[in-house]
Amino acid sequence: WKSEVMRARGFARDFPTLMLHALETEFRNWENYTWMQGLGYYSLKNKNRETLEKPLDEWLFSGGVGRVSVAILAAQLCAPTVKEIQEQRRVKLVEDYEKSFESNEK
Repeated sequence: WKSEVMRARGFARDFPTLMLHALETEFRNWENYTWMQGLGYYSLKNKNRETLEKPLDEWLFSGGVGRVSVAILAAQLCAPTVKEIQEQRRVKLVEDYEKSFESNEK
């Protein structure tokens, strides 16, 4: 449980758009399409997300077990995509390092 909570919190903090997309698309049917609005986050119809009250990670983890559980489920859905993003970043870091190493040798 603790490791899943930590992963969900990290994803909500580091990849809020991805997590929000998972929440909007996969869990919007809960409580009549408005569960996030009903819990004080924002209206799902507000595509610009102008009424955000606080960062997604803070909102998800300032609620009860229900919000935390949904965050864990959303993180599980996002995990493969996050892994791809992290791998792309890792490849870029290695490429940048190799370029700087090559330029220092010249």
